[in-house]
Amino acid sequence: FWILRRSIRIYLFLIRSIIITVFLNYREKFISKEEANKRKREFAQFLCRGCLKLGPTFIKMGQLMSTRIDLLSKEYIEELRGLQDDVPG
Repeated sequence: FWILRRSIRIYLFLIRSIIITVFLNYREKFISKEEANKRKREFAQFLCRGCLKLGPTFIKMGQLMSTRIDLLSKEYIEELRGLQDDVPG
């Protein structure tokens, strides 16, 4: 039963992330650059919290993504770098 609950939590997190990403990319065309950067930072914080809640595998994925400056914008990198140092034990 716990495997089903864990799978649901992971799928919900991934679905939310995809929906928010699509929404942010669409909305970015209609808002100021400062507002877009603020939204990106809020989403990056959402990703960090999600990684922490989902456990060590997702924390490691977040740590890995924080090193890929060629793939993510600086707002995401700055927030995900927190997973390098500030992971609860």
